[in-house]
Amino acid sequence: MRRKSLGFLAIIFLAVGVFLPVAAFGATSSLKIGLPNQQVEDIQVTETKEEVFKKKGTLDFVLPKGVTFTSMPVVEVSDGDLKIDSIDNDFNSEGREYIAVKVKSESSVPSTIKISGIRLTVDRSVPDGPVYLELSGEAINETASVFPGSDVFKIQLGEVVGLTSDQSVAFSVGSQVYYDNGQAKVMDAVPYIKDSRTFVPLRFLLNAFGIEDEAIAFDNGKVTIHKGSQTIELFVAQKQMISDGKTVALDVSPEEQQGRVMLPVRAVAEILGAQVYFAEDQIIMTMAQ
Repeated sequence: MRRKSLGFLAIIFLAVGVFLPVAAFGATSSLKIGLPNQQVEDIQVTETKEEVFKKKGTLDFVLPKGVTFTSMPVVEVSDGDLKIDSIDNDFNSEGREYIAVKVKSESSVPSTIKISGIRLTVDRSVPDGPVYLELSGEAINETASVFPGSDVFKIQLGEVVGLTSDQSVAFSVGSQVYYDNGQAKVMDAVPYIKDSRTFVPLRFLLNAFGIEDEAIAFDNGKVTIHKGSQTIELFVAQKQMISDGKTVALDVSPEEQQGRVMLPVRAVAEILGAQVYFAEDQIIMTMAQ
């Protein structure tokens, strides 16, 4: 995923020209539909006067529907003396994930809240265009005198630029959870690394790319895959496969683990016409429908 420089979104004026004492530094990351674990630049929310956020209230940072946190980001006061207490993560009644940050004590000097380590999963229901994190909550609702007319503010996280026709699947080494077009699913095997190659369960990879179980046959160490008019043959413990009658050498052979055929992901994914990406411990593959 290509990353861009930190963008600036200043939430300063209402339509009527009223000054608001908070600014937000947002992100301009490019986000892909159907992919998990997409990294977003850090964001910051800065008071431009003291005591903007009120104690004992919460600041709620709410994602749009269809976008979720792959892992919990880090929330901290990076400047000033605002004190925060508990940080909770949940879903609201609309099915939108949010982080609730409780304010322990108000600031005596303008302070900044920083959210870092943001990784997002964007499912296929999310349209192309900007993705915003909405800031709301009791700590804002209690400050009507400084936030006249509105208590919800938008901070840009990035922009969805992916093609909705792309299929995708993402595996994590050592995890039974994988993502099929952005939807979390559970399998009965885990990817692993051997001889510097990443092995994934063949059947789950093929299913994610629209190849049903009926098009996959296993017989005495031989796997036959039918994808439209294309036929692929793989052989457990053999460093070759046959694609439409043509023999293709493999640098690592497929193997059987606990009743599942595991294979080096890049070779077969590329034979199927998929693009392969590696991000930390994840393997992400995309393929046009």
